Amino acid sequence: MVMPQGLQCWDSAGRIAVDLSDYAIRYIGSTSVTFAAGETTKNVSFAGITQDGSFISIVSTGVTVNEYHCRAYNGGFTAYYLPATGSPAITLNVEVYNFQ
Repeated sequence: MVMPQGLQCWDSAGRIAVDLSDYAIRYIGSTSVTFAAGETTKNVSFAGITQDGSFISIVSTGVTVNEYHCRAYNGGFTAYYLPATGSPAITLNVEVYNFQ
């Protein structure tokens, strides 16, 4: 039996914020991204990622991880610290997925 795959996320008000349930996704792998104190971006090479067909999920826990974001490019991704000031020293664990 074939089971559908996908990803759904809701905001604090219960509204759907992300709905990828109509796409099949494939786990590509995981890695860690280390920010030194003061850094705001970090480029990470990762084979198999494409700008239009991949996404990166931050799976670390902690108070400040919601201040980070990842964006795919062909052959890797960029991790961003969103506040205007530099990041504290931190290591983020991420998982990489491709759309099918």
